Amino acid sequence: MEFQKPVEILERPQDVWVRRGGSALLGVKASGSVVRYQWKKGSTAIVGAVSSQLALDAVEEAQAGAYSVVVSNGVSSVEVGAVVRMAGLPVIRNVPSVRRVAQGSALDLRADAVGDGVMSYQWYRNGVVVTGATGATYTVSGLSSAKAGMYTVKVSNSAGSVTSEAAEVKLVGVPVLVSGLPGLTVVSGGVLRMTVGLTADVALSGVWKKDGVTISGASGASYTIGSMKAVDAGVYTVKVSNEVKSVSSAGASVSAFMIPVVTQSPVGGQVTYGGTYTLSVVASGGAPLSYQWLKEGVAMSGKTASTLAIANAVDANTGNYSVRVTNAAGSVTSGAVNVLVKLLPPVIVKQPVDVKVGYKGSVTLSVVVILRI
Repeated sequence: MEFQKPVEILERPQDVWVRRGGSALLGVKASGSVVRYQWKKGSTAIVGAVSSQLALDAVEEAQAGAYSVVVSNGVSSVEVGAVVRMAGLPVIRNVPSVRRVAQGSALDLRADAVGDGVMSYQWYRNGVVVTGATGATYTVSGLSSAKAGMYTVKVSNSAGSVTSEAAEVKLVGVPVLVSGLPGLTVVSGGVLRMTVGLTADVALSGVWKKDGVTISGASGASYTIGSMKAVDAGVYTVKVSNEVKSVSSAGASVSAFMIPVVTQSPVGGQVTYGGTYTLSVVASGGAPLSYQWLKEGVAMSGKTASTLAIANAVDANTGNYSVRVTNAAGSVTSGAVNVLVKLLPPVIVKQPVDVKVGYKGSVTLSVVVILRI
């Protein structure tokens, strides 16, 4: 007597995704004696579907759903099922853009895609398949000119495939400081212009500071002050950046070379005839300072010190005096002051003497006077 073997399922049918108008194939593997098959959709048997495989062609929405197969013989019956789903094309949601990256660095390119079923990925550079780049993320490491270019990704599922727009990967030069800020002395009212020497292949942004405080509105690799003032003196730095790196300069000391300022004016007065009168001025400003004394607004020859001594004063020395102080930034003239030379009172060196004279006689009196003029 020969015993029949019961049904044993060796391989179940698998769920499938299929695009509209596409085809799908469901299959089952079983063992047992004199095995029979009957495919069903839902609870309804499909006429003529009595083999181990069920082929679905030109699939539409109505054909999607739950399928099962009854595997039976005279001993046992087993029913196993699978689901057929309609699949749509993947949708790539992220919008590629230009990516600027420093040479030698790494860059992650990511495909943010959604779709039905299992999705696969393939990355391309300049239209050529990138070997091994089959994930949703592709890391471009050790960037060089050989790896720059236009990158796309093709995303596929059972419904088909879509290709992203191209993302351009560009190499960006790293800023390198080739010359720092120079120390400067600028004439008051003059133009202060500072520039840091850099190498880079893109536009730079800068942050300028004076004595550690950010200067509002000062950007770029250069900074200019149109008219230098004393308050502009200080230590300047700049931090210059592009999209991949920043570099900072060392501090540069900037001083203002100021126009002279008279801090102590000459003082006028009187001097006796033959005496000495000294005028002096005190001034500040960028060194060296030079002096020129003026009388009635006219330069006095050889009178170029900060003091003016009027010796052996005579009438001609009476007048109005001023001094002009000069340096490389300009000059300033003090207010005029008056110097008056006074005459000394006369001196009687011989007094008249008493004399006797007769009635209606005559007499002569005399005095000797020295005039100090």
